[in-house]
Amino acid sequence: MAFSVAPFVWEWRNFRLRPLVPLQTCSSLHRRREASIPAQWKKRVSEMERGCLPRQLNDEDTREIEKVATTVTEHIKRNESAEGVEHWKMHSIYKVPEPMAAINSEAFAPKVVSLGPYHHGEDHLKPMEVHKHRAAQQFMIQNSKKCTKDYVEALWEVLPELMDSYSQLDHDWMGENNRGRFLELMLIDGCFLLEILRICSLKDCQGYDEHDPVFSGSGLAFNFYLWFDLYMLENQVPSTALERLLTVQNDKTPDENCTLINNLISLFVIRRQDTGVTRGLHMLDIARKILAEPEGIELSEEEKAEAVRSFLEEMGGLPHTMNEIHAAFDKMTTPAKCRSVTELCHAGVEFTPANGEVTSLSSIEFNDGVLTMPVIRPYDLEVLAPNIVAFERMHHGTPNATYYISFIKGLLASAADVEHLRSLKIIQSTDLSDDEIVQTFKRLTYGELGVGLFSRLYRIQDQLDKFYLKRTRGCEGRLWKWITDLKEKYFNYPWTFIAVVSATLLLALTVAQTYYAARPYWAIKHKNN
Repeated sequence: MAFSVAPFVWEWRNFRLRPLVPLQTCSSLHRRREASIPAQWKKRVSEMERGCLPRQLNDEDTREIEKVATTVTEHIKRNESAEGVEHWKMHSIYKVPEPMAAINSEAFAPKVVSLGPYHHGEDHLKPMEVHKHRAAQQFMIQNSKKCTKDYVEALWEVLPELMDSYSQLDHDWMGENNRGRFLELMLIDGCFLLEILRICSLKDCQGYDEHDPVFSGSGLAFNFYLWFDLYMLENQVPSTALERLLTVQNDKTPDENCTLINNLISLFVIRRQDTGVTRGLHMLDIARKILAEPEGIELSEEEKAEAVRSFLEEMGGLPHTMNEIHAAFDKMTTPAKCRSVTELCHAGVEFTPANGEVTSLSSIEFNDGVLTMPVIRPYDLEVLAPNIVAFERMHHGTPNATYYISFIKGLLASAADVEHLRSLKIIQSTDLSDDEIVQTFKRLTYGELGVGLFSRLYRIQDQLDKFYLKRTRGCEGRLWKWITDLKEKYFNYPWTFIAVVSATLLLALTVAQTYYAARPYWAIKHKNN
């Protein structure tokens, strides 16, 4: 059986399209007939030849499709019930992604003690468990009117919040049968952390023997790995648990205990109280706020208005076309080029450490060619800074500390930059070499981040860039380059300065000697004339 679509015939038996007349003998007829065939017919014939036409579904195919659709729907509903948006909002303690941890694995894995569920039970951390229980006992006996049950009840009231704080809580800690185990963990680890903060921050070793290997002054002073473990993102205890435990112990309000926790952590991190820190999610978050205070980073309303006006002036007014809108968006989101210390010094920028004990990254200021910077403690770069960056990458919010760390990374492009800041006491002395500090900063941030228009750092970068361009272009730029080269070659070291002064003095004396030697001759010649 066959039907024809001139000048072709479709053969059902062979399932192919055959010309009615051999094309070799009637090529002209074929060309005329082919030109008259509608395009949609040609497309359909081509699809039939390739087998692309949809085939009819039988009952077995329909059942298979319905089965797959039902399975996918069940998986979606199951995931929605387990990880809803409300649960995501509660997360604050995360596991560091493998690609990030692989760059600097030593910064994220605890060495001495585990806090929280992520590293609990690891073999090399088990020796500290007995000391954690001793600390919990000492913490709870400080109020003889309270018993262990009171502390457990206080944590039980906020158990769902505590569990939701961990983004990847294993099934060993979840469910009806494991809630008690998780509650015990929060009690022991929370008491231990509060005792460590009390001893380290207040220098109060009451209740512990002077020979105690962990909780005596000498024990904690030399166990610096324990200090580092407290900063790790995967090794945190929610602030809610700490506040609840303190409320039972000292009968103060949650707000008062929140302030107490902030003060203890502030003393632990920067050796002084910082009364401006708001409530944090855990110890690492509070340390982050101490080092990068949000109120010192965001501009005031007047400064924001000025920033918008300045930005629009640079853009030539409001953008009207899509190209102008894209250009404005790119300018706001593209990371600004941060010049190195060496480049800025060539342009006449002077560097100076912040006055007093200022350690906040937000204390960076640029005024009248002087860049004021906080003192950089290299030992903070080993653990604290990487974990702050990891937290800001995973947690919703503005990565304030990451912005400033990225800015400092741009300043330290070479070992010479580090050497210059060391000489100014901006970078403290450390066992790390200049090149090692440069490489450490390069590992801290992954890629470049665009700073927000309303960030104080955006304004500082913009001011530095304008100052640099002004000093390196045009007549003023050439003059300043000459002055800078002169200073570097002849006034950078005491002996070169002495040599220049000596040579200048010798030249002046030579000129004076020549003048006084020639003066009588010119006087006689003038008299004879």
